[in-house]
Amino acid sequence: DLATGGALVVFGHGRDLLQIASWYMDFFNEESCGYCAPCRIGNRLLARGLEKVRSGRGTPTDLAELRTLGQTVKRFSRCGLGQTSPNPILSTMDAFPSIYERIVTPDLEGVKRSFDLEEELSVSHGLVGRAHHGEVAVQNGAKS
Repeated sequence: DLATGGALVVFGHGRDLLQIASWYMDFFNEESCGYCAPCRIGNRLLARGLEKVRSGRGTPTDLAELRTLGQTVKRFSRCGLGQTSPNPILSTMDAFPSIYERIVTPDLEGVKRSFDLEEELSVSHGLVGRAHHGEVAVQNGAKS
């Protein structure tokens, strides 16, 4: 179960709880009025951090940061939405730590798994019109 603002939602054991927590974070980001920074900024950072973990690029440090950020958003948000929005992440971390532990591993030998070179380069490749991922760009009939 994931404790939310005034409701108890129960899911079968075959569901992906991190995907469900991600859907909740998408909802809270859409519903935030944007008035206070903890909710406006914090929920976006929580969603981004959860996606990093879900994608297999998270580290134990990321989990600690998610917990601290979630507690900060709860404590300093002005309204009930911001005070409950971190619950899907925090409650899954508390009730189902093995889900996170299975997909989060320490960085090895100083290599930051969280940095995706191909993803970062794809932005610049798109801006300059270059191909990436082994593709060959063709401009004016000539290969470049």
